[in-house]
Amino acid sequence: MKVPPSVVGEGSHPFRRLKTDFHGLAIPGHGLQATVNSRAVLIGNRKLMADRQISVDRLVARADALSGAGRTVIYIAVDN
Repeated sequence: MKVPPSVVGEGSHPFRRLKTDFHGLAIPGHGLQATVNSRAVLIGNRKLMADRQISVDRLVARADALSGAGRTVIYIAVDN
């Protein structure tokens, strides 16, 4: 799946304005749930993935290192 990184226009969440077939729902404090080009997509934090029972265990060490360095970690799950 190719999702362009550019966003356009106004809106409560920038992903709501992607230049692609996008239908989404913001989940405040966690991320968003969407359908992009007929595929189910979750974009958000570790809590969102845990709430949806999506394991990110193999990513935790790297995510913690990035967080510790001041980076923002965003998880993406497709068709889970």
